Amino acid sequence: MERTSKIIPLNIVFTYPVHWDSFQILRDYIQNFYDSVPVDQWAKRFQYEFSDGTLTMRVEDSSFSYEWLLHIGASTKTNSEEKHAGYFGEGFKIASLCALRDKHWEIKMSSGNWSINVICTDQTIDGQNVKMLAYNLTESETSIPKSELILQGVSIADFNIFKTALRSFYHPENELLGEKIWENCDGAVYTRSKKQYDNELPYNYSYGRKGIVFCGYQIRGSNPFDLVVCLHDFEQNDRERDSLLDMEVVTVFKRMSALLPAQASFKIVEKMRRVWISNSTDRFDFESWTSVLRRLLYNILFSSEYCKKFKDKYPNLLYLYPTLSKIQMNWRQEARCWYKKSS
Repeated sequence: MERTSKIIPLNIVFTYPVHWDSFQILRDYIQNFYDSVPVDQWAKRFQYEFSDGTLTMRVEDSSFSYEWLLHIGASTKTNSEEKHAGYFGEGFKIASLCALRDKHWEIKMSSGNWSINVICTDQTIDGQNVKMLAYNLTESETSIPKSELILQGVSIADFNIFKTALRSFYHPENELLGEKIWENCDGAVYTRSKKQYDNELPYNYSYGRKGIVFCGYQIRGSNPFDLVVCLHDFEQNDRERDSLLDMEVVTVFKRMSALLPAQASFKIVEKMRRVWISNSTDRFDFESWTSVLRRLLYNILFSSEYCKKFKDKYPNLLYLYPTLSKIQMNWRQEARCWYKKSS
């Protein structure tokens, strides 16, 4: 079996001022495997092992060319129309830089007939010696149908973070998900399980670590309800910001509510009970839940079965459109006073 080896410089200076923590590094490593298999097969096909400081990740029957790992901005998903968790095509390179330089891990990636070790090399630029990130590439004539990443020097604490990073990806078997309320190719809604919301996972400070919002198959924020909302084609295009803004969380709910049938809408409205009587007095309030509730009730209205069910369960409730002017608010107050006196 003939094997060839060569050093490939990546033109990334070792002192490049980016510093990812363990969660970011491991999440981006996982992402490359996650995007190589269908979501419904993820739990079965992705394998990992941890022993004596060595963490191994692999997917069988999946391989790709090492050339995809050479350039920032390149990704195996670049021209794909399939939905995926990948964003900026820089994950493996920057993750490896931070893992080698800051964490002092040894990194070996293999797929098909090739394997690479991530190394640091010396290069002369304008008469000065500069350390650069590089791959030590080995190719063979025999191709093995699997992709595998081996990280050496991983602590038990970082392995626990790896398991948290695994939970940041959407799949039906994710232990953060409870009962399924609704699902189709565009997204899904679940109740929240009792599993703890890990500190490393993105969340919205205003909503706390309660409900979860998945966008583009990754956790990107939280919500104040006992719900897990997943919108697969909502992509965040700001790589400097890990979490959604509050108004983006509301936007995800708005878009999701437009997809839901009456049965799912009924369940979700009840889960959102804490905001039933909330009403912003601002003309433009992008963080208000009013439009979400309105759409969910609209979905229920056009189902005779669930409209009747809602009326039977909540006979004394009536939806009121939000009012903005003082005159309208006075009219409503007068109507309420009249109703109390005459009832």
